[in-house]
Amino acid sequence: MLIAVIGLLFVTPDLSRGQELEFVGSLSFSGVYDVFVQGNYAYCACVSNGFIIVDVSQPQSPSLAGACPTPTPARAVWVDGNYAYVAADDSGLLIVDVTQPGNPTIVGRYSEIHEAMEVCKMGRYAYVAAGDDGLVVVDVASPNSPFFAGRGELLGYGDEVLVGKYAYVASSYDMLEILDITNPSNPMRVGSVSIPGDR
Repeated sequence: MLIAVIGLLFVTPDLSRGQELEFVGSLSFSGVYDVFVQGNYAYCACVSNGFIIVDVSQPQSPSLAGACPTPTPARAVWVDGNYAYVAADDSGLLIVDVTQPGNPTIVGRYSEIHEAMEVCKMGRYAYVAAGDDGLVVVDVASPNSPFFAGRGELLGYGDEVLVGKYAYVASSYDMLEILDITNPSNPMRVGSVSIPGDR
């Protein structure tokens, strides 16, 4: 069964009826900004509850597995292996050991980011959409001691980021900005496109 998690509302696409969604289950708590699913767990960034792990092995009855308070609202999360990378607004980038889902523990922090809005990890680097600070690259090869690796300037306010060969950053002014991250220490903006529509 293919399960999609929307906030903490669980639905299953009905492939026989053109991807129609069917309600499966839910778990209630306030202010879910972001969700990352890996294996049997959904890792949640929450405005008021910090970082939360939900056991979704039984989608009809998801249950709270563990929680870790964050100093400021958790806005986004990316999970890779035994670590979760949490964009936590004024607190910067938090690295959480999730080896034991019932006891997630902050083991590292890069605090020199004033508005950590979104995070995406690839290889040894975490790419953080950092508001007015643009795209901040953090070396997280050693989770206990992350450090600044580079920064790319944006035309707008960095709000969302996805990373592949390039970094794709959704910024203010209704714009998608594209940065070449071949050299993570010096991301270079190579293009942008305005996205029409009302704010």
